[in-house]
Amino acid sequence: MVAIGVDLLGSDTPGEVLLEGVLKALKHLPAKANVICFGSSHLKKNIGQNADRIGWVETEQEIRMDDPPLEAVRHKKRSSLHLGIEALLSKTIDAFVTTGNTGALTALACLKLELESGIDRPCLMATLPTMSGETAMVDVGASTQLDPEHLMQFTELGVQFLRTVKKIEKPKVALLNIGVESMKGTTHHRKLFETLKMTEENFVFVGNIEGKELFQGGVDLVVTDGFTGNVFLKSAEGMAEFLLREVKNSVVPDTFLKLQSRFTQEVSPGALLLGIKETLIKCHGLCTANSFAGAILRAYQLSQKN
Repeated sequence: MVAIGVDLLGSDTPGEVLLEGVLKALKHLPAKANVICFGSSHLKKNIGQNADRIGWVETEQEIRMDDPPLEAVRHKKRSSLHLGIEALLSKTIDAFVTTGNTGALTALACLKLELESGIDRPCLMATLPTMSGETAMVDVGASTQLDPEHLMQFTELGVQFLRTVKKIEKPKVALLNIGVESMKGTTHHRKLFETLKMTEENFVFVGNIEGKELFQGGVDLVVTDGFTGNVFLKSAEGMAEFLLREVKNSVVPDTFLKLQSRFTQEVSPGALLLGIKETLIKCHGLCTANSFAGAILRAYQLSQKN
């Protein structure tokens, strides 16, 4: 049996909505896969006829979005996030999905889980739709520091994922910057540019890329720091939502539904935490039932490839 752990607390999204996502995912998961929920007892009554496929770890303690990460890690050891990470460590679950506090999640992963060899800290990788398919981006929020050495590690993690999971033999890598010229950006950007250019072996470094060019496609991996990546990702989500709302009444229903499925969170449910040896997906704090279900399905698929 395969067990996917899900965190129902600590999110901007009500636990009832997340549990709805669990029930949606169960309809598509194979019979050998179960879900273990980490959440408060009052949510358990909503599982209906699915008790045989849903395990439950009851906890009333949660790490909230506005909790200082290190303080929450120290003082909320019975929280759903903490217990979920410990279950991942003990192999009670094969993958974990959460919408919770990113800082606390990253801290717990570093403290509790085994990092990949040569990696100092994990990073979050998200995928974005483009004109030619999709592009991966690291980091999108796990680390806000612009450290060339860490960003080089993130690049290696992203390239490894694309080579092993996506079967892209030599991914095309670009550095997110304010211009395409090699001397653009801060001292850290210029140093990373030179390092990427000199160390390309398992990937092809195509240089700097501006935000507007990313959606044109042709690049497999975009590298940036977590602060910039998170701002870019949320700005892109907001723009997609705005445009979809504007065009909703201007196109035929079928066309709109295709656009909606491509440019909302459902098409890319959550970011994968790279750099740890377990499968862990971090979803948006404001998460729909459909996107949470998609993240659970993705967690199951990735757990089978580890």
